Amino acid sequence: MVTEELHAFFNANKRVTMEQRRVQLVLRDDTQDGAPPRMGVDLDAGTAVVRRRAPHP
Repeated sequence: MVTEELHAFFNANKRVTMEQRRVQLVLRDDTQDGAPPRMGVDLDAGTAVVRRRAPHP
């Protein structure tokens, strides 16, 4: 984290990338808004579904 901050100090593009990552961590993915569900728990059936995020290039 500290090295990213130092890198961002010298490279403005890195700062933008870090801010976008922070925003994505805060935003919710609601299925009714069209976002694909990443997690789902069905207590009656006893199943849970967890999907990994796609890696960023």
